[in-house]
Amino acid sequence: MKIAIYTHQDVTDKPVNRFTYAKITKADGDKCWIKAMRLYGRECEFAYYHDIGCYPSNSIDRPALNQVINLIENEEIDVLCVYVLSKLSSEVPLILEIYKKCKAHHVDLITGLDGKKAMDVLDKLLEKEEK
Repeated sequence: MKIAIYTHQDVTDKPVNRFTYAKITKADGDKCWIKAMRLYGRECEFAYYHDIGCYPSNSIDRPALNQVINLIENEEIDVLCVYVLSKLSSEVPLILEIYKKCKAHHVDLITGLDGKKAMDVLDKLLEKEEK
């Protein structure tokens, strides 16, 4: 099983201390790894993707996230893990766009905080969207 762990830190309009942001990103990644390992086992293959920089959370046009989306579309991963859904985007329609791609390509979208419960929440939002 291949698991992509994606982290994002937007430093737009903030004093840039890359060391601090790198520590936060590593901590988020570690929490994702622990949750994914508990859910899917130690034998999984993990890959980390990070966007640290002036990449606002209201957009999904980020280098590492685009790389992850390509992996999803090419069915090269089985699971995408983010610490919290807002690491994908602050815009619910953009989160749903990514989730729809995950569902279409049989990729679980989990969070380091809530695990698979994130998919339950997103499924309910999709149901409302369809009505």
